[in-house]
Amino acid sequence: MERKSTPAVAGWLRAREERTSVEVMYASKYSVWVDSVDDDFGSRVEGLELRIEDKYIDMAPGRMLPERGDEPKEGMRRFVSLGRFFDFEKFFFRSKIDEIDSSFSERKLILGYKDEIKEPFRQFVSGLTYDLNVYANHLDQLDAEFSQEPEAVRDIIQASIIAEIAPPLMEYLDAQLGELEALASGFSAEENEHHGYYFRKQLWNVILRSPILARTNQKPRGYSGDSEMMRMIYHNGYMGGTTFGRILHKYSVGKPAAQAVRNRRVVIADILKRRSLERASDAGEKVRVLSVACGPAFEIRDIVQSAEDASRIHFSMLDLDELALLEVASLIDELEKSLGTKISADLIKESVRTLLVSRELKTRWGRFDFIYSMGLFDYLTAPVASVVIKKLYQLLKPDGEMVIGNFASGNPTRYFMEYWHDWKLIYRSEADMVKLASDLSGAEIGVTTDETGIQMLMRITKRGVDE
Repeated sequence: MERKSTPAVAGWLRAREERTSVEVMYASKYSVWVDSVDDDFGSRVEGLELRIEDKYIDMAPGRMLPERGDEPKEGMRRFVSLGRFFDFEKFFFRSKIDEIDSSFSERKLILGYKDEIKEPFRQFVSGLTYDLNVYANHLDQLDAEFSQEPEAVRDIIQASIIAEIAPPLMEYLDAQLGELEALASGFSAEENEHHGYYFRKQLWNVILRSPILARTNQKPRGYSGDSEMMRMIYHNGYMGGTTFGRILHKYSVGKPAAQAVRNRRVVIADILKRRSLERASDAGEKVRVLSVACGPAFEIRDIVQSAEDASRIHFSMLDLDELALLEVASLIDELEKSLGTKISADLIKESVRTLLVSRELKTRWGRFDFIYSMGLFDYLTAPVASVVIKKLYQLLKPDGEMVIGNFASGNPTRYFMEYWHDWKLIYRSEADMVKLASDLSGAEIGVTTDETGIQMLMRITKRGVDE
């Protein structure tokens, strides 16, 4: 299994009129390791410059720290910016530049949002906040009452409380969600953004009680749908540090949109296993599979359940998130140990931009019997999505198949996702999906929808055409 390492980048340290080139590596979210410089120069450093593609970054003022012992290479020193703060986790692992604004200037603008909130919505949020805090306070008091009991006793008591309180609380949440949809469905895109922000700020202490709501709002990796969010959705159980938080979490992962995510994993695994069996006799060659924006790729567990399954497939897993690829590598290692066999796979750290601009993808990645992408297209505009599909189609072998997922425009969980989760998608109809692939030569196209009516899968087969 191959995995590309995270590269170092070139930089320049500056101390008054002096400037020296250095190698820069990831250290922590807001600090970097800088290649060896003498102590005299290091003590006088005023800033660090980086040039990334066509973007110039000047982190000044800044300071070199004196610590030693945990640097990745001998002599490296940690640099911390004191003025401009860049998220180096996003840069080194996702090739994205994100500067944190430490001033209050933007917040002043956001404070003005509250003046634009419509009065019926303000009253709705006020009532919802009050009611949920009543539930939370009651359940917190019960948690405190039994906190000194042995763990086994606490678990039994908590399960009993959940069995009694969860149904009426979830029924209440459903009713409030219906009222939210009635209020928000008439808003413009800008009004939805402002009202959603107001909603989440008012309910922030409630939101943080649920592990999945906290994560989708805080986005520690900078995007929705990361591997931990997927893990919570697949688990579909009660999670959280308090009884109230556990009920709210279970409510969230039990919504139809979450079930649609679970459904697509099963469908993809079933399609791929059947295809691998069909191709098993083709000169003993492995079925070559490409997963685009693969994330943690939990579906590999469903696809590879025996040594025989592993012998039939080669996986190429593509994602921009280095941490997601590391999790894929860990999952594959775990499966290899449990099955006592090797799984043929390579990990590709690339972005959608690569698909848009590169003309050498066949040479770099090869050709594939099966290509799938379950969640990427929910975030791509139609022009970009069409180009990506066309590029992927060129990578298909004759009679190869591609499966593209997208949430349907009738998603009944849309306002729950947008207002509670801060999770926005680009929704499409079946006709919209087909239109994305309308100019593919020799393509046989069909769209299916799962039992929730939310998850669409467009299946494209390349019939007798090679490019």
